[in-house]
This record gives sequence, C-alpha cells and structure tokens, in this order.
Amino acid sequence: MLNYDIYILTAGVIAVGYYLYISSSSKQRSRIWDLLIMGFILWVSPMISDIFSLNEFSSIKISGILIFVYGWVIFIVEKFNEGRSSKTEYNSSFMKYIKKK
Repeated sequence: MLNYDIYILTAGVIAVGYYLYISSSSKQRSRIWDLLIMGFILWVSPMISDIFSLNEFSSIKISGILIFVYGWVIFIVEKFNEGRSSKTEYNSSFMKYIKKK
C-alpha cells in the first residue's frame, strides 16, 4: 500500500463510523450510503484497471460503468419493492371487498 492509501483508508473508516453514528437520526440515510459507495468506486477504479491490465479502458470509464450499474441495481430493487408493496395493498383491499359481500 502506498502512503496516501493509508490516509484514504483511515478517512473511509472515519466516514463509515460517522455514517453509523448519524444513520439512526438521519432521514437521508440512503443518500449518505450512496455517496460512500460512489467514493469507494472512484477510489477502486484505477486499481481495477491496473489489476486486470485493462489498458484500453481508462479508470474514468470503469468508474462510470460501475456507477451506472450501481444506479441501475438500486432502481430495479426500488421498483421491485414498490411493486411488491402495491400488490400486497391491492390484495388486502380486495380481500376486504370480498369479506363485505
């Protein structure tokens, strides 16, 4: 590890600790988590380029792809949870309607 990596790792540990400290009181917990993930992706993307010898891809392209995939996964999970909750609401209202008859 290089010297600056230790500083970044220390800052990351402090950031995660701060996140855990404020997560119980913050209403925007998911935004803080997203910022931590984005920072981690931007930090790791040059290392991924070096490890896998991806000379044709710059670290910015790799981080862009990873951020896009992360956003897409969040979108799919939120829509799935939204659909699942609306389906249960629909089923419960339908069952109430059947019980009235």
